[in-house]
Amino acid sequence: MAANFAWGIDVGNRALKAIKLVRDGDGVRIDDFEVIEHETVLSQAGDNREALIQSALSNLVARHAFKGGTVGVGVSGQSNPRRSPRSSASKPFSRSPSRSTTSSGATSSSRARPPPTSRSASSPCAKSW
Repeated sequence: MAANFAWGIDVGNRALKAIKLVRDGDGVRIDDFEVIEHETVLSQAGDNREALIQSALSNLVARHAFKGGTVGVGVSGQSNPRRSPRSSASKPFSRSPSRSTTSSGATSSSRARPPPTSRSASSPCAKSW
């Protein structure tokens, strides 16, 4: 049986943010949220970083029920202890098209771009939020 709710948790540099989504018919709705600020910014916490994260998670678990639900956690690259630095010898793969310079100095691309289209009122992109 699928869970009827899910928690999304973001461990950020300044705070732990959590949001609870609940199934509501064919969609979902926000049922609850929490922002727990760290005592110190994680990037400046040094060896205390893991303790600060653990404290914030403990506070979240103490305040909310998670049993029977799904939990997803996101950790920023700055907070991720397993992030490995890229070697200066490695060169990232580039998918950019070849470019040439015209006599006027403008850069042209070998990839053809689609012409701009006008958006009609019925277009989903024309809706104002």
